[in-house]
Amino acid sequence: MSILLKYGFSTLAFLTAFGVFVYFFNVLNPLFFLPDQCVFSGNAIKCLSHSIENGTIELLLENPAGKDIIIEDIMAISAMLAGGNCSLDDSALNSRLNKGTKSRFILNKSADGSQCAYNSSVGKSRYDVKISYHLVGPTHINRALDGKLII
Repeated sequence: MSILLKYGFSTLAFLTAFGVFVYFFNVLNPLFFLPDQCVFSGNAIKCLSHSIENGTIELLLENPAGKDIIIEDIMAISAMLAGGNCSLDDSALNSRLNKGTKSRFILNKSADGSQCAYNSSVGKSRYDVKISYHLVGPTHINRALDGKLII
């Protein structure tokens, strides 16, 4: 019985040390095995391409819906961002995206108003993205799309 306890504690110590190593050095990150993605729920807005460069997140979005829409704001949230989130600059808020067209949106404003900063040395990262929008028309109903960005 004492041999079982001895090896059990040794195994537990090894697994704990291995877990700390994996966590701090980002080894075996499951995101490494996933392809780059930019996906939103629903079919009102489609992500055609995405990139992260120089403290900005760029999204090329298309409006396949049958009506024009107003993009009120886009926010990306991730532990990889220094401020925790990144959104559209004030000048890009409430941008019109006509039906059947595409447009590039640049997220470059962090929670503290500075440029978005991220840790690119980590490799792939996941961002939860939320798009706030409404359809152009007589009624103004606020809508939101949730999505994810893996890059």
